[in-house]
Amino acid sequence: MKRLNILFLVLIPYTLCYKLFEEFDSDDTEIVTVEIDSSSINIRNRRSEEIDYPRLVDYKLSVRGKDKRLHLTKTAHLDRDVPMYQMSSDHNLKLHQSSRRMYATYQDSDSGASILLQCDETLPSCNLYGGFFHEGEHFRIQPHSQGSQHHRIAKTTRPMVAYRDTALHDDAHSKGRPLLHDIINKRALSHGNNHVVEILVFLDDTIYDFFLKISGGNEEETLAKMKMYYTLIANDMDLRYQSLSDRHDKFKVDIMINGFVFSKTLDGFPWIPKYLVGNNIYDAENAMKLFGQYQYSNREYLPEFDHAMQFSRRDLAFYEDGWQSDLLGVAFKGTTCSTPSLAVSIIEDASYGTTGQTASHELGHSLGSSHDGAAGCNDDKQYIMAAFTAQSTKKVARHMWKMSECSSDAIYKYLNRLGNHVCTKKNSFSKTEYDKDHGLASGGQVYDLNSQCKLRQGINSFVCRVADTTICSQGIFCKIENTNYCQRILAMEGSDCGQGKICNEGKCVRQSKNSSNRPLSLGDKKPGLLESVPRNP
Repeated sequence: MKRLNILFLVLIPYTLCYKLFEEFDSDDTEIVTVEIDSSSINIRNRRSEEIDYPRLVDYKLSVRGKDKRLHLTKTAHLDRDVPMYQMSSDHNLKLHQSSRRMYATYQDSDSGASILLQCDETLPSCNLYGGFFHEGEHFRIQPHSQGSQHHRIAKTTRPMVAYRDTALHDDAHSKGRPLLHDIINKRALSHGNNHVVEILVFLDDTIYDFFLKISGGNEEETLAKMKMYYTLIANDMDLRYQSLSDRHDKFKVDIMINGFVFSKTLDGFPWIPKYLVGNNIYDAENAMKLFGQYQYSNREYLPEFDHAMQFSRRDLAFYEDGWQSDLLGVAFKGTTCSTPSLAVSIIEDASYGTTGQTASHELGHSLGSSHDGAAGCNDDKQYIMAAFTAQSTKKVARHMWKMSECSSDAIYKYLNRLGNHVCTKKNSFSKTEYDKDHGLASGGQVYDLNSQCKLRQGINSFVCRVADTTICSQGIFCKIENTNYCQRILAMEGSDCGQGKICNEGKCVRQSKNSSNRPLSLGDKKPGLLESVPRNP
């Protein structure tokens, strides 16, 4: 197997772009123009000149004449820049590194929202990309024009496709893959049950060509959009995997991207041209086996990862009385951590509406889950691990973003029975780095008291004056819009409670040297504070 050669660093300046989903241009897609209320966002610049996105963002928009509010929380573990490599036709690896990243991913589990937020301090509004649920239907969203509050949304349609991967998964043991019986009785020694699946993303020449086309031939913008789009796909996957905690308390699986590898040419990824079986169609199963061998033999040249996932816009095919191309993805069952040479999957990127689900489905197989029907659950309920996809109905729409009881149990048992062999707890980053990512700046250090009121009560709200520093235990009072009353809300952790003091676990304490030391916005003479206002308890 030919080894990789890493060449040189190429700096790619970031290009602001507003179009990310080609299918929004389709004449038969329902398009709705919406206005985004982003006035509560306080974007700050880091010293590195990257934008410092807040932990919480609140958006309000109109969908089919009805108000919709998104309460977004930043996906902390995806808020990191990762390397991007180009694989050439002679299998040399060239490292690209963007000089500036101006986006962050967010989730709202209540509305099933997965959003990539892109801001620029020179523009009046931020761009939103992604999707959300509204009244039982899923919608995609992207800007109508750059830096405008007007966005376009379209209802997501899903093709009826069967996952033709059962035989590939179920007979994996008979094809020489080691069984897990030698480690089944060992238990994990870590104190928690938090897992991070680190994914190395491979993007073939059809992906590059697609984004080059919608970027008008601009290569810098092409690479920026590829990175943005598949970071959003990872956010879609992560939102789905958060549902594992619904069934197993204190069990958490996060999805993280550790790097991107892309090719501009067909022969950049050798497992594809070898198994082409028709016009833009290739044998997915055999290509995946070669892909597994290739990534395994070259791991020393690549970022550390648990699972390698390749995306393509070619048709994936399997052989059954001729080549059949109604295939969305393939993966080996139960290979992540246990068999690194087979911890791979290949995903057909048919459209944004299906790719996140397919990627989540195939990773679920690699984490030990069978199809729902084979495990005793009902495929018709259309959870992530259903054996087929069907047109969405309001009754099952949210199921497509959740794991069933069967798949939740399977993944839980698989990761726990690996014991000391579980790679998802042996991450390439330090525990301190992970904790820092998930803690970020405390909410109260991102939003002052007035901003907290605006987030909860509306843009015209502000904090009502109080004379003491009990806000950490009793909360703050916020002006209710269009009334003469104030409403109590809980103050965010890290809120200012006195000069040089912040809220910490319900107490007002002296802040550390690393905390901000901004002027207290409580009980002073600044405009926007009420001297005396009736309160609602």
